[in-house]
Amino acid sequence: MPESPACDSSGADCGAPQEAPRRGRLRFSRRLRVLRQADFRRIMKEGLRATDSRLTLWALPSGLPHPRLGLTVGRQHGDAVRRNRIKRVLREAFRLLQHELPAGLDLVCAPRVGADIDRNACMAALRRLAEQLAGRMARRREGDAQ
Repeated sequence: MPESPACDSSGADCGAPQEAPRRGRLRFSRRLRVLRQADFRRIMKEGLRATDSRLTLWALPSGLPHPRLGLTVGRQHGDAVRRNRIKRVLREAFRLLQHELPAGLDLVCAPRVGADIDRNACMAALRRLAEQLAGRMARRREGDAQ
């Protein structure tokens, strides 16, 4: 079957659906997650902590060019359905904010028991606490350098 005149040898412009470019896509890939139990323990033991009415956030420098997130949601938050919903909301907040958060930080996030967990409030809290911790770490490094 002959090719239509609009098609060239590369197959471009043949009416085939083109894949969208991946630049700028906000994903929560494996490289953005804190996965190992040893990493959680190290971040929570050695890292700095900040808290507000919704979240507690621990942070530790990672040396990576992007932030990573780990979640801990205990049984005191309710049954598995409720805990999983809280984790979905927190992951979505991080996914949307990942390019605004300070790079090179490993973050562990724990929601406060009884706090209202909605995406917009979590985004605001996550942004504010991460920036606060990054500033405290920068001041700590300056103090160590002197």
